[in-house]
Amino acid sequence: MRTVFVFPRAPFDETIQRVQRLAAPTQAHPWIINSAPKRRQNPAIYVDLATTNDSSPLYCDWEPEAMHALATALGALPYWAVTCDITGRIPGDEQIRAFVLALIEDGGVAMDDYSDHCWSADDIVSNRRVDGLKFFDYQLNYERLSASEG
Repeated sequence: MRTVFVFPRAPFDETIQRVQRLAAPTQAHPWIINSAPKRRQNPAIYVDLATTNDSSPLYCDWEPEAMHALATALGALPYWAVTCDITGRIPGDEQIRAFVLALIEDGGVAMDDYSDHCWSADDIVSNRRVDGLKFFDYQLNYERLSASEG
């Protein structure tokens, strides 16, 4: 699974309502975004909420640099996030971009597995590159890792 954390500026309850509007109506915790190109394929995105109060706290395995970047981008570390696990069975690029943009349309940022950059909606829409990577750039990250392992 590839993971994206989303930190919307919208209030918690409003964010949950947005997730519920976008997700499969019969599934919650995790919600499923039915975004596979064919009905019989597995869904692309599993969505849940993480808080600093969970048994597995939100930031327990984060690097200090990523936490600093997030606190700088938002003014403080949020106590909750929307977590998105994207299956490797399909690319998921378009689906995760659309879902994240729907959650941060009022502000906020997203962070992916590939950099410590806090991606704004403008960054995602414009395909901004930071250290050569764009949002959710698993392919370039994989190529870099493969080249370094040589």
